[in-house]
Amino acid sequence: MILYREHLQSGNGIEDDEIVQAQVGVHHVDEVSSAGGADIDGDEQDEHSNVHIGELQWGTDPTDETDKLDEQFEIEADFLEGPANQELNTPEWERGIEDNFALYGIDIEMNRDDTITTPDGTFDIIWAAKKYFSPTKVADEPHDLYLMAGGSPRDFIPNSDAAGVNIQAILRTHDEVPGWARTIASEITDDALMAFTENINAGAFADPSDYNQTPYTSELQLVSAGVGLHELGHSFHIGEADDTGPLPGGEVYTADENDGTLERVKINGDERLAWSLMRSGWRPRMLFQSNSAAYHGFSLEELSTIQRP
Repeated sequence: MILYREHLQSGNGIEDDEIVQAQVGVHHVDEVSSAGGADIDGDEQDEHSNVHIGELQWGTDPTDETDKLDEQFEIEADFLEGPANQELNTPEWERGIEDNFALYGIDIEMNRDDTITTPDGTFDIIWAAKKYFSPTKVADEPHDLYLMAGGSPRDFIPNSDAAGVNIQAILRTHDEVPGWARTIASEITDDALMAFTENINAGAFADPSDYNQTPYTSELQLVSAGVGLHELGHSFHIGEADDTGPLPGGEVYTADENDGTLERVKINGDERLAWSLMRSGWRPRMLFQSNSAAYHGFSLEELSTIQRP
């Protein structure tokens, strides 16, 4: 059972001035028995989200360490060439994403693999897609999920600060795959689960106060980790409770105008709506703190639809 889920199952969900603040907190695993966790603040004790996933999702007791989901999901991560993308090809970026999922008892192992070189040494995502997006070409490492990080120029997606697309989630939710998705993933097959993040140039959207308590060392690392967590979340079916149809057009972002179950929380004393990882785009100062650590959060409702990829 997910802790505090009754707030979503009563009345019309989160109503009026209701705030489910406990969902964004963490606890030490020895305080409340927890399957999984990560030491996010360096105190030599693992922390776990107050939201526990298990019994309804995959038939395990989320408070029994011996009954946890005994499954690790391998992710192969490739990076388009260029200074921005290589800033992500680092142990701290990998660890931040792994630990954030571990807070929810989800064990992922990100294997940073290849740097993909384009013909003229500049950004060319369509070329890279056609050349590399095939299981026989990207499967250098055993993997369940595949992620390509490629920060696109502003003129490629000019109105976006941080965006991504999960091709496999689109293929899964569409009876007829959109033309642009077929172009990007021209050789994809159903066994090539894939998350692809793009336009991860953060710009002036984060500052040291956003990332100085995280594993990340720059705004680019912080914002792109949020994009990566969001897109990988789609592979786990996270955030589908309010969706009205196939991705991406049918995706209902948390706290957008179509979200009928708003989950209000307070961050540094300010009440927020569009705070969770499945929101649209990037918002500054949206991280949650535990002692000396800051982390991204999923909402209760988003996690209620989680499944194995």
